[in-house]
Amino acid sequence: MNIGSKAAGAALFAATLLLAGGASAQDEVLDGGQDWHPFSRSATRIYMADMKSMVADGDVSRVTLAVLPVQADAGDYTHNEEVVEFRCGPKQSRSTVTIEYGADGAVAARYDDVSEWDVYNPNGRDGFLAGLVCDGNRANPPTWPSIKAWVDGGRR
Repeated sequence: MNIGSKAAGAALFAATLLLAGGASAQDEVLDGGQDWHPFSRSATRIYMADMKSMVADGDVSRVTLAVLPVQADAGDYTHNEEVVEFRCGPKQSRSTVTIEYGADGAVAARYDDVSEWDVYNPNGRDGFLAGLVCDGNRANPPTWPSIKAWVDGGRR
């Protein structure tokens, strides 16, 4: 088993516990074990990739993406996470699952929806994310060990 598989297994285990209602898994998802790299920002949202979730499996690489509001009340952990897969050579991406988190950081909804492979726009969200996944780029510091750390750090 390679390191990427171990990390994916740990993330899947934590997500499974979280979906089953385990408070300790919720704490793990909010409090650490990740490495969130901001890669795009608009006036209303920030997009971050958890580089510790990145796994390569043959010609497919996957990573967890989080989309968070840049303005919200203190302690509001509302966000969406999406698992995005890439075929780096042909510059294709697809989404496999989206999880919505409520203000308390608990899972509010989960959507398993493996979309079709599609060529991504190099100047769009998946194009910027591919820079991290396929090209090895990394965000300028700071990066964040958890969603909670980013929110509690003032959303900067």
